[in-house]
Amino acid sequence: MIIVTAFNLVKLYGDKFMRHGVVVALLLSVYGCGSNNPSESEIKELLSQEVNKKGCARSSLLKSFPIDSSAAKVNKDILMLFADAGLLEYQNKEYLLTDKGQAVYDSENEGFCYTSGYTATDIKVLKEESKDKLPTALSGAWLVSFKAVPNDLSDWINTEGFIKNASLASDKTPSEEKEFTIRVAKKHGEEKLILADARFRFSPGMYFYPNISF
Repeated sequence: MIIVTAFNLVKLYGDKFMRHGVVVALLLSVYGCGSNNPSESEIKELLSQEVNKKGCARSSLLKSFPIDSSAAKVNKDILMLFADAGLLEYQNKEYLLTDKGQAVYDSENEGFCYTSGYTATDIKVLKEESKDKLPTALSGAWLVSFKAVPNDLSDWINTEGFIKNASLASDKTPSEEKEFTIRVAKKHGEEKLILADARFRFSPGMYFYPNISF
């Protein structure tokens, strides 16, 4: 009844409605152009908590300084990567931090950070899940795609030595944007968007396993 009435009004009084911009409002209300999808700002706020992490070249060798001679001797191939990048210097059989290294060293990550964090871009809502298939706790769920892009990037991390010697689980393309598809949701009675995807893990960085001396 509402649809018929709306279109009858448009047909009878279209000229007047058009002059006053009422046709647009009527059609929007008839077709329900509003969406239940979460807004880009909501998704971006959620993702900022998940992807705004430092990317660092890490190793337990870099836990403290100076690195003693016994560890230095059997891990020269790893430590020289950082020395060649100007982050460490070799003196008296020990490796020490340089000023450049001190500026990007992060003790919590036990390594040298090559980006201060990542930003979620190109956010798209791909699909809303059918409400009759949702868990009882959820009022809505959506599949969302996005790209994680480094905010900044130090040149030294893209050298062949770092990429070649990093562990297999490392991010070996640190300068490239990363694409993800995740599930987000809202709970009944709550407006806050939550991550509802146990599979999603964003762990940027490279790791270098040390050799053990006996």
